[in-house]
Amino acid sequence: MKSPFVLVNNPFFKLIISELGVGETAMSDTTLTTVLLPKTNKKVMDFVKSQLKDREVCMIVDAMTRYDNSYSNFLVSCPSDKLVRGIEHHPTPVFFSTTKVMDEGTSQHIGFTIGSVINELRENDIHVVSYPTHNSTVIRNTQSFLQNTLLHPVQCVSCAFHVLNRILNDLLKLEPFHSV
Repeated sequence: MKSPFVLVNNPFFKLIISELGVGETAMSDTTLTTVLLPKTNKKVMDFVKSQLKDREVCMIVDAMTRYDNSYSNFLVSCPSDKLVRGIEHHPTPVFFSTTKVMDEGTSQHIGFTIGSVINELRENDIHVVSYPTHNSTVIRNTQSFLQNTLLHPVQCVSCAFHVLNRILNDLLKLEPFHSV
């Protein structure tokens, strides 16, 4: 997985870095992937946790399949500070939480995975109260498996994007759009 980082071992890349004055010696791909990236990731995740600590959040689950691997990205969003604390000019924050590789796309597996991520967030005093989803049978059925892994209920809400997409698809089937 570190193949893009082998670039830092290339002598021409090292020369560019040196010429730019970034450093006398460019780091190796091993240093980049085993030291700097994990250190940076920890800093970012500590910041995210500090921003969301003791807040109620909505967890957004975005799934994708690429090269026969299924992934679920988990993002968290919370109401703006203006709504919660009365502070002006603070937008609604959305933060990346984690990515999980999904071995199978069953309702049970997806539900347990969502539940495990919610429990991880809870351990950091981040309280997931809802998660939006599209209306497929597989996702609708995750709710029962999800609730079995949680200590408190989490509300499943409709995803506005998916709702609008379905409405537009239905409208496009009607005349005069259908014949265009």
